[in-house]
Amino acid sequence: MVRAVGLRLHGIGVPWLLAGSAARLVRGGAVRPHDVDVEVREEDAARAARALGLPPPSVAEGGGWRSVRSEGAMNGVAIDLSGG
Repeated sequence: MVRAVGLRLHGIGVPWLLAGSAARLVRGGAVRPHDVDVEVREEDAARAARALGLPPPSVAEGGGWRSVRSEGAMNGVAIDLSGG
């Protein structure tokens, strides 16, 4: 799934990084991810969400942080997109 995410985002020119437990797994951690956490620039979040088939991002904030987020699934795998 990580490869599919990367190919879609690369195809539209959106830089991204893998985060969360999926990133720990890729680095050899003994974890079982429940989703794929993807980080992009805030200005790329809407395009990234469309490319991944996710709903439009909305603003989430609290405790001194702010992000635009979209959650959904791609081929049955939960995707958590965050921008900002």
